[in-house]
Amino acid sequence: MSRTRFIKGTYTKVSQKGHSMYSNENIVTTATKTVTEEGSDQGISYGDPEKPKEGNIQSKCLVEFRPHANWSGEFGFDWVRLGDTGVSGDKKWYKSIIGNYRNPSTKLLEQIYLNGVFFKDGKEYQNLLNKFSNMTIPWKPKINGSPYLYPIPYMTIYKGDSHKLTLKIEIEELPKKLTIKHLKKPQDTKEYFKFNKEEISIKKGKYTLDNYLEITCVNSFSTDQIIEVLADNMVCGKIKILANNTAHQKQGKILFVSVKSSSGPGKIKNGSTAGEKERLIKYLRQAYINADIKSINLDLTKDRNFIPKLQSGTGIHQYLDSKLRSAKFPDGSVLGNKYDSFYRVYFIAEVIQLPDGQYLLGEAENIPSKTVYVLDLKNIATTTGNPFEAVKTTATHELLHAIGLFHTFDNRSPLTFKKFNTDNIMDYYISDTNIKAKQTYKWQWDILKSKI
Repeated sequence: MSRTRFIKGTYTKVSQKGHSMYSNENIVTTATKTVTEEGSDQGISYGDPEKPKEGNIQSKCLVEFRPHANWSGEFGFDWVRLGDTGVSGDKKWYKSIIGNYRNPSTKLLEQIYLNGVFFKDGKEYQNLLNKFSNMTIPWKPKINGSPYLYPIPYMTIYKGDSHKLTLKIEIEELPKKLTIKHLKKPQDTKEYFKFNKEEISIKKGKYTLDNYLEITCVNSFSTDQIIEVLADNMVCGKIKILANNTAHQKQGKILFVSVKSSSGPGKIKNGSTAGEKERLIKYLRQAYINADIKSINLDLTKDRNFIPKLQSGTGIHQYLDSKLRSAKFPDGSVLGNKYDSFYRVYFIAEVIQLPDGQYLLGEAENIPSKTVYVLDLKNIATTTGNPFEAVKTTATHELLHAIGLFHTFDNRSPLTFKKFNTDNIMDYYISDTNIKAKQTYKWQWDILKSKI
């Protein structure tokens, strides 16, 4: 829809407070003479564009959606962490752990790998907020002069699946009722969701309803859907469920290669893929990516060069690929380039200690690339005194590198977080924070789907 306004005289607009103008595309200002912009007190400032606000929450009730308390990444859910759930990965407000790594003296950008130090940055937090649609809450105090925001969470769900959510509620003025409603266009008569509850129990104050709302997807849909909570017909909460029909799903061809190796007489080992298929499928489904996983064995026990090559770390990805291409089927024919179009994950039952004393878990050839290898995770976890839960996402982590994701603590990532402080699969684990990876962000889903 478009609108054109013709005015023969002078057009003047006066705002007593602020005036905001948003566009999803371009804003063009044209004059036959002069275009004048003036900021009498603070001049003119330029910055990153914000999304238009999604409206106000006028009722003095607030309902926020969170994944259920035992969520392990079985569905996609992304929200701006406020540290309000207390679960692992949500114990700090993201504003305090988002920024960049910089040289401590010059303050210039410097990667953590080159001894850069983390500095939080309010502009980077604003960039995070811009990844979401935001409602404003006028009855909440402003933050540094800006409206208090309600970033609308993202969720993914497949047709036929049911998932539980926790609700965090704040009520200053009691409504007659809180109702859950699927916001649809009047002409859309198809049913997409079923809820286990249509009304939410109410009481004054702040409270949490754990594992309270169950959403079941009964039909796929081609456009994003909005679930609202209404306080006496006034919006007080929202969640956006991303379109899930086949047009919004991607397919990923992945080959698991179990490598049989020998590091000496009687030391023959088989790379284990136990549990890896289930984990990878689960985590990729967060982004509506369906993993088509094939499996094959590769015997390198007679290859005397393999272990030294692996330990050197030089050219090992190309080496593994060349050995795979020259491997033979049971009928004697050679594999050749049969799996060149697949992402290849080599599972190798070896342990490699690095010169700095740390242990290598796995490595992608590049970002992006097609080849990844993963070492003996259980043995490494035992050796380092860490729980297996802390390293079990390594194969997925390295594969996501291969598809195109950087670490969450890498300055090249669209958003950069403090290392060891998120439960994102592209972060690292340390016992001090004890946060185990289980999820990816919506902006990462977009990258993965564009590259796979």
